[in-house]
Amino acid sequence: MKMWHVLLVAIMLTGKAARAGDRPKSCWEHAMTQLEMNHCAAEDGSKADDELNDVYRRIMKEYSDDPAFVTAMKNAQRAWLKFRDAEIAALFPHQRAAGNYGSVAPMCQAMWQDSLTRDRTRQTSPMAQRNDRSRRVQRVNQAFQGPPE
Repeated sequence: MKMWHVLLVAIMLTGKAARAGDRPKSCWEHAMTQLEMNHCAAEDGSKADDELNDVYRRIMKEYSDDPAFVTAMKNAQRAWLKFRDAEIAALFPHQRAAGNYGSVAPMCQAMWQDSLTRDRTRQTSPMAQRNDRSRRVQRVNQAFQGPPE
């Protein structure tokens, strides 16, 4: 079981290193200890949360005249937050037991949260532009009508 977690961490770190150009290097460039790396990962996660919250606020403002959409979006966002937290809990089911994942665990958890949050930001950011609404409606209508002839 622990080997699975070591492999998971190795895969995750490889993916994070490949995306290293996406973020300012100041924190990661100077992190030398596990505690510092944990801090950097948490900082990345916090930035990702801030970006998602910004997109969410813009969506809510853009669609403030559409109460049905606002209610549906609020419900979807709450459900997604529960999913994200449950996903991380499923990946680290023994986090409460001391020593199961070692000092790297906070970094790994923060990196997963960062990744899931950035994915959600990419999914929702097109909705922040009102003209995307008409494109969404067109795509839904096309889906029910079948492919264009």
